[in-house]
Amino acid sequence: MAIAVLAMLAGGLALGCAPTRAAATVGWLAIAPAAAVAWPLGRLGGPGRLLPPLGALLAAGALFLGQLIGQTRRLHELAGTGYGALLRDALPLWRADRRPLDLVFYGIAVIGGFLLTRRAATRQ
Repeated sequence: MAIAVLAMLAGGLALGCAPTRAAATVGWLAIAPAAAVAWPLGRLGGPGRLLPPLGALLAAGALFLGQLIGQTRRLHELAGTGYGALLRDALPLWRADRRPLDLVFYGIAVIGGFLLTRRAATRQ
C-alpha cells in the first residue's frame, strides 16, 4: 500500500514536470500514473476486492497532483514567485482552467487504475 502511495506521488510529480510546451497534450499521459500505481498495488496487495477501487482513486490522485504541479510551474514561469506561494493559488486557478476534456483524462485515469490493478492482482 505504501509503495502504491509513493508511486502515486512519483507519477504526479513526473506528470507535473512534463515540458510546458507539451501542456496541451500531456493529459493523454493519464494512463502512465495509473499504471505506476496499479502495478505495485495489484502485485503486492494480492487479489483483494478493495484494491481495484483504491487503484482508481490513487490514479485520479496522481493525475490531480500532476495537474496542480504543472499549473504551479506555469505560474512560476510567468510570475517568478516562489513555488510555496503559488501552490496556494494553484487550486483556484486549476478550477477556473478546467476544460471538458479534463473529465476524459480523469475517466482514463480512473478506469485505467481500476482495470490495471485488477489485472496485476490476478496475474500472480
